[in-house]
Amino acid sequence: INDRDRSRSRSRRDHERERSRRREEPPRREEPKLSPEEEAALEVRQVIKLLTSVSPEEFDLVSSQLELALEERRDAMGNHAMRMEWEARDALRQARQRLRQEATDAVRRALAQLASATAATLPGLREEVSKTQSQMAEWLLSQAGALQ
Repeated sequence: INDRDRSRSRSRRDHERERSRRREEPPRREEPKLSPEEEAALEVRQVIKLLTSVSPEEFDLVSSQLELALEERRDAMGNHAMRMEWEARDALRQARQRLRQEATDAVRRALAQLASATAATLPGLREEVSKTQSQMAEWLLSQAGALQ
């Protein structure tokens, strides 16, 4: 018997053991079905979850999707609706806070680089600081408009 035959024989034995093990396992319990209210709330939660990693460029789109999801599923959520609206407001607040902090950190990093700049790197760093400040100002203005 050559090595190839031994390998095939081992493979067959392993396959048979696996099949036997599966037959002996107790049947898996099915997850309980969600009620229509819970399904609607879960759909809204999935949109809320997007806010945890949203970028400044995507924020307006995701917050619009969240508003739409809340509106469309409000009746279907039943007694979960108030909780979902609270979670949505909280997630929006946290996302705005995180994005504001990230923008502030970016400006601080750019200013630190500017402070340690040499004459050769100064023009490029000035441009980067200006661009970062402009982006932050645009985002803050869009958020101020959204709050009104």
